[in-house]
Parts: sequence; C-alpha cells; structure tokens
Amino acid sequence: RGKKAEEAAVVSLDDDRLEALIGDGELYAQLIDDVEMLDGLTDPLDLDRLKRGEQTPVLFGSAMTNFGVQLLLDTLMSLGSPPTPRALDAGDEAGFTSGELTGDEETVEPTSEDFSGFVFKLQANTDPKHRDRIAYVRVCSGRFEKGLKVKHSRLRGQQLTLAQAQTLLGAERSTLDGTSYPGDVVGIPFSPGQMAIGDTLYTGSRRISFAKIPSFSPEIFARCINPTPSKYKSF
Repeated sequence: RGKKAEEAAVVSLDDDRLEALIGDGELYAQLIDDVEMLDGLTDPLDLDRLKRGEQTPVLFGSAMTNFGVQLLLDTLMSLGSPPTPRALDAGDEAGFTSGELTGDEETVEPTSEDFSGFVFKLQANTDPKHRDRIAYVRVCSGRFEKGLKVKHSRLRGQQLTLAQAQTLLGAERSTLDGTSYPGDVVGIPFSPGQMAIGDTLYTGSRRISFAKIPSFSPEIFARCINPTPSKYKSF
C-alpha cells in the first residue's frame, strides 16, 4: 500500500482455493452472486467492438486500498491496440461522427518518419509551485525527443521548439530524457493562447491538420472580472 509495491496472486472464480482464501462463507457467496448478476446484465467482451469504440470494459478495484490496481494496469496493457492511422482534416463542417476510419480518408500512418501529434487535453496548475500550463500531446507518427522543432498547424505553420517536454503519470511528472514513439503521450508547457485542444504539431514540408475531435459546448456561462489590477497575476 502507499508507495510500497506488493505482489498479488490471481485466482479464478472456479478455483477451489478461493473460498478458503476469502475466509468468509457469506462474502464468498455474495461474490458469486454478484458475478452471476454482472454476467446476466452485461454483454460479453468483444475485442472488435472495443477497438471500434462501441464497447467499454468495466473493471473493479480500489486505489485507496491498492486492490486490483496492478490487475487494472495489466488488463489495459493486454486490451490496448497498437498505434493506428489517424485521419487528416477533410475540411468539411459535418463535425465529429465516429472515430472509425471508413477507408476514404487521407491518413497519417504511425510508421511515417515525420513527427506528428495532436493536443487532446490541457491542464493548468499541475505544479503547486508554479502557475504552469501543460498540453497533453499524443504522438501519432515519427519520434519525439526533447528539443524537437515542430510546426503548429493552427498558427499557420509557426515553428516551435519543444525544449521542456515532460512525462506524466498520475501526480508524478519528470523531464523527458528519452524518445517517445507513436501512442505515447508527452506533456508540453505552453504560453497562453499557444495551444488548444485539437491542435496538430508536425514536422516536414507539408502542412497537415488532423480531423477534429468531439467538442461539447457549455450550457452554463459565467464571466469573472478582477477589479484589482495589481492582483491580476494571482487572479
């Protein structure tokens, strides 16, 4: 628990030792009943539907008691698919319909030598000592290394030097020292207005922009005004 790693033994439901390991007949009976109920209420796991984004697996565990955490990570590793091609923006205004490729789109292959990636998340104040902003970039093709010079599609090909790339895992963050490959996620510190969700970063002579990701408009708006100019930075 906490920061100490513990080895866990995996026992299947049909193992004769399970009831003895639980040590409580009522808990064992409840476990069996709950599993039977879940089997009746949920569809069997279909890997093809999972890869198409039509089905989501449900995993049970507790991070507070460190129960099932390693099993969850191992399961995600086994269910995850390798990097796939990503469609380029076709320029239409139809909006997002599905993440599945139909075969008619122009795509960027993960085996392409030129680097490309897209911003899928922004987060501020990840470091309590600084008012920082981090853009989460998923590598789609090529290789990413700290100090890589990329072009920003939304800013009409403006060149950026990504000298402070970071890796993030939960609340932990560290400077990226190695190489990131397609499928990896890197954190990029940025200035206000420099990054936005859906932005495309790339190298190479051709300007590219990936297809849009889902966007949900807010239903409640609020405007915050700071009446004290001297406290603008802390605001």
